[in-house]
Amino acid sequence: MAGKSHSTGSVLVEFLLLFMVVVVVTFSGIHLALNLKAGEILSTLSRESAKLAAARCAGLNDPAPCIDVVLADLDISAQTLLPGSAIVISVYEVDVAANVVAFIASRSTSPHVTSRYNANRFAALTLSRADLAYLTSFRKRLVLSEVFFSRKVSMPILNYIMGDAIGDSYELSIY
Repeated sequence: MAGKSHSTGSVLVEFLLLFMVVVVVTFSGIHLALNLKAGEILSTLSRESAKLAAARCAGLNDPAPCIDVVLADLDISAQTLLPGSAIVISVYEVDVAANVVAFIASRSTSPHVTSRYNANRFAALTLSRADLAYLTSFRKRLVLSEVFFSRKVSMPILNYIMGDAIGDSYELSIY
């Protein structure tokens, strides 16, 4: 009889160890799938917001009020798809002859998030006149759309396992 209870206890311990491993692997897979989905939504949201702002606002003398309207429209979708995300749309004027990029306007859906780019960052890229001419062959203004998103984790052990796959995400689109 003593041998039977000992084997039952060891089977229970083995089951619990195996169960914990299966739970961690399962939740890791779920979080990986959610991160891949969030990354795809982030990319699409950035691209479409730049495209929409360029179509509606880039040709205006003062694009700031138009950008506010575009952001109001996009923020509803963004908060539905990626709760807690923030969008920043910036417009820059490009003068190919002088090789200058000048800031026109920038707006954000969150007062705590600002653009990572500015006209000085474009100057630091040291674009040649040919590169600027190519970038602005269809329009003289560039629209940047930046989307910020902070991913949350339900199990702290996944931070250790997945490392950099979890955390702040950023996507930039230039149109």
